[in-house]
Amino acid sequence: SGPISLPLDAKISIAGDGTVLAANPETPDAPPQVVDRLKLASPTGSRIAKDLHGQFIVVGGGVLPSDDSAKLIPSALEQSNVNASEVMVQMIEAQRLFDIRTKMIATARDVDERGTSLMRMS
Repeated sequence: SGPISLPLDAKISIAGDGTVLAANPETPDAPPQVVDRLKLASPTGSRIAKDLHGQFIVVGGGVLPSDDSAKLIPSALEQSNVNASEVMVQMIEAQRLFDIRTKMIATARDVDERGTSLMRMS
């Protein structure tokens, strides 16, 4: 129902069902204590979109329903959806286009200056 407050210096872990656990590092033999539980939601039946901050929102407002069958994979990292080599090629192409356009503007300025100097001579 809102932000989860965690104790300072606690070792935090999240279980597969979304349970947030905090273990006190001063008492390593004590079992971790349940702090709260994350809401695991399902977008099924709802239209979702990314907002300006990159977060998913329900189109038209509202909240997503809880999904008790959803599971987390603890300690897993999500892979990037970016193809690094493709993005690098696009960046190189953009840099080359910038260089070409900059040189074209400089060349046009030189031609204009030379044409102006020819007009002054006659």
